[in-house]
Amino acid sequence: KAMEIKTIGDFYDVLGPDNVKFIITRDCPAGVWRSYLGPQNRGTPADRVLTDDLGIITVMNNSVTLHLTGDALGIDGVSAINLCRGTNLVGVPLRDERLKCVSDLWNLEGFVDKVAWVIVSDNGVFKVVLRPDDPAGNIPITGGQSFIITAREAGVAEIRGEAWDNVPDGIAAAP
Repeated sequence: KAMEIKTIGDFYDVLGPDNVKFIITRDCPAGVWRSYLGPQNRGTPADRVLTDDLGIITVMNNSVTLHLTGDALGIDGVSAINLCRGTNLVGVPLRDERLKCVSDLWNLEGFVDKVAWVIVSDNGVFKVVLRPDDPAGNIPITGGQSFIITAREAGVAEIRGEAWDNVPDGIAAAP
């Protein structure tokens, strides 16, 4: 059944309430982590509206594969990743040809000399990437990933490209 996902609560519902332990986001301007624990969090600050670069960590009882389709985040193929000074949890909103692997994040205009380190999950194992030439940074960037980025100072990087597509061939996507 197709469902529009606009908030963390909607995302929780699609993943399956009996399957989700909790969902974590980072509210960088407020300097706090937000945990969505279930329906009791609907309408609270934890039930955030999904934004272009919002990173999400989901702790599940079982793996779930979602087939997502829809409009690209951003406007006319342009979006941004916004970093606050300190800890950030972000995602890459569009499939940008400049971003092949995690190490490429350091080279984005607006991030140069601002990114201190990045934590990324690689097949269920968190890895720390300490610099642009770190071999650990060869992890490919894909849609649906979230990155914990520590920034020395605030920065904004423009992201250009197409929507991420995870709908497998042979599955009809709703318009």
